[in-house]
Amino acid sequence: MTCAACHQGDGGGLEGVAPPLVGVDWVTGPAGLSARILLHGLSGPVEVLGKTYNLEMPAFGFMVDEQIAAVLTYVRRAWGHRADPVSPEFISKLRQEYSSRDRPWSATELLELEK
Repeated sequence: MTCAACHQGDGGGLEGVAPPLVGVDWVTGPAGLSARILLHGLSGPVEVLGKTYNLEMPAFGFMVDEQIAAVLTYVRRAWGHRADPVSPEFISKLRQEYSSRDRPWSATELLELEK
């Protein structure tokens, strides 16, 4: 997995393709947002820093909980971010809770879950 291919090594994203990861609530807000995206993917429009992106991010649920937790902890702590780390146990809990999910999330669904 190479997040940088789309989101770039500096987390700045790729105009019209992949949103930035730097300074956005999708990354530094509730860990469940980005964890669910990595587990099941994201499809449809999502607004990030005032721009709309409308492509699909693939799921990375094939990764083990420790790997997903490490990726999320990295992006939540990189580029000046100070968000809390993510534990493998948290990922395991979400994986079990949504084990029957067979499609990517939409931004609307994710935001509703975090209310």
